[in-house]
This record gives sequence, structure tokens and C-alpha cells, in this order.
Amino acid sequence: MNTIGVRAFGANIKQVSIPDSVTAINPLAFDYTNIQDIHCSDPIWDLLWESVKNSTPDEKERFCICFTKNACNTASLHEDIKDYISKKRGSIIRRAIADNDTKAVSVLLQTLKPFRLEQVDDLLKTCAGSPGITALLLEYMKVHYTQEKIEAAEKRRTEKTLTGTQTTAELKKIWTTKTLNDGSLMLTSYKGEDTVVVVPSSIGEYPVTIIGEKCFSPYAVRISKNMQDVRERITSVVISEGVRIIGDRAFQNCKKLKTVSVANSVTEIGCEAFLHCSELEKIKIPHAQRIHARAFKYCEKLSEISVEDDETEVADDAFDCCKKLADEQGLIIVDGIVFSYCGTGNRVHIPEGVMVIGNRAFSQCGKLSNVHIADSVVYIGWSAFEWCRELTEITIPAGVQQINSKTFQYCVNLTRIKFPESVIAVESDAFVGCSNLTIQAPAGSYAETYAKENNIPFVAV
Repeated sequence: MNTIGVRAFGANIKQVSIPDSVTAINPLAFDYTNIQDIHCSDPIWDLLWESVKNSTPDEKERFCICFTKNACNTASLHEDIKDYISKKRGSIIRRAIADNDTKAVSVLLQTLKPFRLEQVDDLLKTCAGSPGITALLLEYMKVHYTQEKIEAAEKRRTEKTLTGTQTTAELKKIWTTKTLNDGSLMLTSYKGEDTVVVVPSSIGEYPVTIIGEKCFSPYAVRISKNMQDVRERITSVVISEGVRIIGDRAFQNCKKLKTVSVANSVTEIGCEAFLHCSELEKIKIPHAQRIHARAFKYCEKLSEISVEDDETEVADDAFDCCKKLADEQGLIIVDGIVFSYCGTGNRVHIPEGVMVIGNRAFSQCGKLSNVHIADSVVYIGWSAFEWCRELTEITIPAGVQQINSKTFQYCVNLTRIKFPESVIAVESDAFVGCSNLTIQAPAGSYAETYAKENNIPFVAV
């Protein structure tokens, strides 16, 4: 076996052995979600890295976790991989903690440069329910920091019994809570009268870590008419440090909400968390790892959003119908990713600096006939141009390596697509319904092989 092809290993494979005879590995060969162990020689690890280093942050993190557990002790080799792990150490160790991967966390703590005490303290907040990882982090603190510093950090976590001028008793009157397995609190309902709200970092000695589903939403069930009216009039929310998750639909239909201050500790923004917050104008998201589906959909006045962590995973439709985020063409671009198109023209120029065209970004844009893709683009998501019935031709830039599932499905008038030599994988259903298509590409390229295997006319260029 010389080449490992597309999806050579299924999603449920946990252990893989790769022989030294392998000389090429397709970027889509592995699903690293469930793989625990990879057994191979040092040169094969370098091949694996070449195959994955232009993939999504999620894929690279999962690859790095596999590498950490299996090859990280090869001191003088794989410097590129180790440099990446060093640069992204925070997001990689958080991923390992989220996966409850004790072995990976242990190796990362042993091999990476020391974490600051505040960072270890933050990691401890994310590993609730994993006694093994908690024990590793506590032992790490004992080895690297004095008892005095550890006690000071513990005191900061537990001593806050007041938030602003509100006593614990007052806080309990305006918040309904649920105690989680780790002893922290999830806020399940806001019962206060204020329309400028501070989400507390703690109530009594118990830290607040989650804003629960529909906690502020006027659409929550079993709330009084008065509570509904207050929620509809909320204008400002400050989320205090310590809160990690903004839950699904937490602020849904808070139509007067204009400003939200998101704490550095927030790692996740749930599905439809700010759906229909039509007065929200801007938001800064410092360190979220994930922003889920439709999180800001129909935030019609949202004109400025800052996602400061370049490893944040953002759902394809997180900013749907946020028309003020769009540029003059109608493109909604956030941090180098085209999320959607809300223009009405038939021509679009995707500008330089864009690296990713997101899944379904131009799906069902029925008038779109001409698209120019900048050379900076390296990834085109699945269904990106499906049902663009007027699209006639398109050129794929040289950095793109794969054409994903249903990318051009039912582009019935697509007659020409020009591939670069860099494309090494095309999904079988990428061109369903494109009956008049001709592929242009360099002779001998993968695109030529694909065209012949699928009976698509080919022209060498």
C-alpha cells in the first residue's frame, strides 16, 4: 500500500497502524474524532502532518492530541508539529480536557512550557466531572507554585459572596438556579426587575458557570406577564468572569438588548443564543471555543463583531440575516470566513484575505451567474454553491485541495470549472445535476482522473 485515499478509515476506527511503504496520505483519509492511537514510524508522522496542516482547526487539534499521546517524546523530530502544539497549547489542552483524555492532558502538562497559575485555574473550571484530569491539574499546581499562591487563587474563587451591592439573599430572589455535579450553578431564570443586568460570578460560595436555556428569553414557558415584559425591555447585560457557557436561546427575542459584555471565561455560545436580538449593535467575544448554529441570526443591527480567538469554531449559519455585517456586495465575512451572501446582484468578487468559503455560503443564490474567488482561499465548504442555477463557470484557486460534498450540486448551467493542480480530492456528489459540465485542469492531475472516472468531459490546460 503506497497511498491512503479518501475516507480509507471509518469514523469508528480507534487504532490505526500505518506501514512504512506509505508515501502519500489524502487529507480526507482519517476522521480523527475517535482515533486514540496511531502506530507508525517517524517519517509517517510527518506525512500525516502534511496531510492535515491545512485542514480545519478542529482536525488539527485532534491530530495533535493523537501525536501527543504517541510520538511527542521523539525529542529531535517533528519540529513543525511541536511548534504548532506550542503555539496553540491552550486550545489543544482544552480540547483534550473536553474529550476527557487523561493521557493527552498528562503528556501536554509534562512537555509544554509551564502554564501560568491563572491558566491552570481556568483549566480546573473546565474539567468538572473528570476526577483524573482534576487530580493532574492539582498536582501540577503543587509542583509549579507555592502553597501561598494556590491558597490565594482558591480564595479568589470562593470568597465572593457579594456581586456589586447585592447580597446573597438578594441574588437568590432574582435568580432561579440549578446546582451542577461539580457544585457550580446554572442560572435557569432571571426574575429581576432591572433592565441593565449583571450576571453574577457567584451566588454565596457557589460559582456561576452557565447561563441556562431561555434564562432571559421572553419566550420561556411558565413565566408571568410581568417577567415577560421586563425581559423584553432588557437593554444591557454584563456577563461576569467565571461564566463559561451561554446556553441555547439564552437571550432569544430580547429585542431591546443593545449591549452585551462577554467575559474572557466564556468558552461556548449556544444555539440561537441571541436569535432575534434585533437592537444588538456590536459584540466582542474574547476566548470562545465554539459559537453554535444561528447564535446571532436576525440580529439586524449587528454591525460589528470581534471573535478574537482565531481557533474559535463558528457554525456556518451563526450570522445568518445579519445584514449590517455584510459588505457592499452582500458578503458576510468574519475573520477571513465567508459565512453567507445576502446580496441581490449576479456577480460576486470574493476579496483577498478570505481563506474559507463556509458551508452553504452561497446555497440557492438563484441569480448568481459570476463568482471570482480570491487566490487567498484555501477551503470551500460543502454545499457552498449548491442550487446556484445561473452559475456558468468558475475557477478554483491554487491553494484549494478538496472539493467537498454537494459543493456545486444542481448548478444546472455550470459548463466550465477550472481546477488547479493542488486539488487532490473531489467528493462523488460534488457535481450532481451538472449535466453540461466540462472540467479544465493540468494534464495528469487528479482532476483529470476524477473527470474520466465520472465520465465528465476534460480539457487539459
